[in-house]
Amino acid sequence: TQEPPVIYLYLGFARFEECEIKENTLFSSNFDAQGGAIFMNDNSGVVLSGTKILDNQLTADNGNAKGVGVYSTWSENNLLVLNSVIAGNTATAEGFNNSIGAGICVYGGSINIINSTISNNVNDASGQTGSAMYVSGYSNETTKLNIFNSIIYGNTPVDNQLYIDPYDNNYDIDTPPWEVTLVSPTQLVTTDGTATYLEAEDV
Repeated sequence: TQEPPVIYLYLGFARFEECEIKENTLFSSNFDAQGGAIFMNDNSGVVLSGTKILDNQLTADNGNAKGVGVYSTWSENNLLVLNSVIAGNTATAEGFNNSIGAGICVYGGSINIINSTISNNVNDASGQTGSAMYVSGYSNETTKLNIFNSIIYGNTPVDNQLYIDPYDNNYDIDTPPWEVTLVSPTQLVTTDGTATYLEAEDV
């Protein structure tokens, strides 16, 4: 057990090619637990190519737990997830705190997810938001989210797998304002096996 995160970037760039970041147990006793496997801070970029982020555990004893797979916070950050898997990660927040974005949690920047799977990630807290992915803004800057040919599946809770938070932010996702579209053939699969394409009020 260690303090989060496993990998921290500040003003940096990292490319992970056919890597595995898995089975880390991370615990924060005093503040929010942010970033289990990867934490991206000011003006950072990450490429995950053919990479797996699996079965990491992030626990906050006295705060919120955010972004077990990837946590990114800055308006100029860039995250590319290509041919990769983010699965089986768990965000646990004790007491009356929140678990947010067990797979990916992003505040600002650009996120591109291509040919990838985000599955079986778990938010475990009294408040649960975006079990696969949580996306919000950073200081009124535009956040860009593109998802193509990917699967979001089996994340818990299943009725809140992809959460786009409109608070204090403008979105540029190649759709009309306040509408979220998963670009075909992307699927968000629910427990009954159905695949849906979502609008903002659905997520």
